[in-house]
Amino acid sequence: EEMTDAIELINRFLEFESSRVAVYNKFHEGFKKFLENRDETAFQTICSDISKDFSSISSKINQVESDLNSIQRQKVALQIRQLQVQEREKLRLTTEFQLAKKDVSKKPSKDYQKESHSRSHSHSHSHSHSHAHEEEEEEDFDFVADRKAREIGKELNEVIDNINEILDEIREIKFDLEEELKG
Repeated sequence: EEMTDAIELINRFLEFESSRVAVYNKFHEGFKKFLENRDETAFQTICSDISKDFSSISSKINQVESDLNSIQRQKVALQIRQLQVQEREKLRLTTEFQLAKKDVSKKPSKDYQKESHSRSHSHSHSHSHSHAHEEEEEEDFDFVADRKAREIGKELNEVIDNINEILDEIREIKFDLEEELKG
């Protein structure tokens, strides 16, 4: 019974984590639209909604962590705690990244416009890469802001890798519990 409860709680956690990915996708889409239309009010509304969604998901995951602790599943509860810390860092970096990109795109240079079409950043729990300017001329505003965005993007990718590693460990724990249950 306790093993079944643990598996059920891990499944619930994975569903919540999947919801969090969907919220990030909504966040990134909203930011892309903002860069196109510069509608601050609409973007603030999206940010407010996203913030509520993240808070709700985080609360539900904290409850799962607590429930796992109460049935003596500290190992997986600790993994969830570590994931929550990484997710907080991911959100902080995502916001910093967007602010840096917003600064770059305020007065985009021709090089930046050209490059932004060929570059893609994906933060939905998968690996992504940033690419440097091919020609690094003077340290103008665009370049400095773009370099800052790339540095933040690199940090963000490291956090995403950490999150994916923790998720893999949690899935492994779940698999082991399922195997043990089969006996």
